[in-house]
Amino acid sequence: MKLKVYRVFLIISLFAIIALSIVFTVLSIIHSVQNNSDVFDAIMYVVCFLIIIAFSTLQIINTFVSMKSDNSFLKNLLYESDGQLIRGLYIGFCILLGIGIFIIFYSSLLFANLPIPFKDFDLPIKYVLFDFGVLIAFNSLFTLIFPSIDK
Repeated sequence: MKLKVYRVFLIISLFAIIALSIVFTVLSIIHSVQNNSDVFDAIMYVVCFLIIIAFSTLQIINTFVSMKSDNSFLKNLLYESDGQLIRGLYIGFCILLGIGIFIIFYSSLLFANLPIPFKDFDLPIKYVLFDFGVLIAFNSLFTLIFPSIDK
């Protein structure tokens, strides 16, 4: 895979995460209004989604800057000065990918109201968990893919 294709897929997935966060923000507000939830809870849900949106926006900006300057933050993060891949960090991102996938899977089970621990969470918390899991999974996946692209 070429570096430009990698960056395009990264930007598309980040815009999808932002869109998902906006949808979940609106759904959380609707849920809070319909159920007369605590105002401070609703504010915290919105703040959580705004943090995810802000983080994704910063990643998009960083990707555009790296496209213009032909530099890559991930190259500096994943490789030592002699060009060797930092194995411990790479393994850490594999673990983060597993955690992200688990959070997505678990929050999907929470949406289905199965008899599992924390099934009584408020619906917006389930949205936050799912969105956070998607963010972790995509970032970890793209970080793990980076060493295999053609530079």
